[in-house]
Amino acid sequence: MNQPTAITSDAPSRDRRITRRFRSSPRILLADDYVSLLTAVKRLLEQSGYDVMAMARTGAQAIEVAARLRPDVAVVDVRLPDLDGLEVCRHLAAVAPDTRVVLCTAADDPDIKRRAFELGACGFVLKYRTGSDLVSAIERALLTRAKRRGAVSDHVNHSAGAGAETP
Repeated sequence: MNQPTAITSDAPSRDRRITRRFRSSPRILLADDYVSLLTAVKRLLEQSGYDVMAMARTGAQAIEVAARLRPDVAVVDVRLPDLDGLEVCRHLAAVAPDTRVVLCTAADDPDIKRRAFELGACGFVLKYRTGSDLVSAIERALLTRAKRRGAVSDHVNHSAGAGAETP
């Protein structure tokens, strides 16, 4: 069985609309083992003004791509074929410390949420509420990234919605 390969994109999307919320397109890494979900989330985020710079299908790919490309935010599934999203979160803190992590899952497990935030995740989104909740969680992650770097916090001037959780 062939190992899935990471899908990267250096070319800008033809349909990208930059929203007024951002001065530039924040760079996003997506990690999920379901290609159809990756494609749908990529489309959603690009329509919201984000640059989905890469997609990974395993935890190892997500770590390798993040170390190489340094995305602003990594959106990572909690259940990947090789590593769980919590382990990916821990590795990303070491190899790409400026990359903020938003975890996605189908299971609303309070223990996983607690562990995710302990490991440095900036957001936790349930997959069945991916739309605006994911965008809100990414915006909050970008805000924490800007504050951590000492940048002007007007990079994000839109507050997050009620469905996305942050620590």
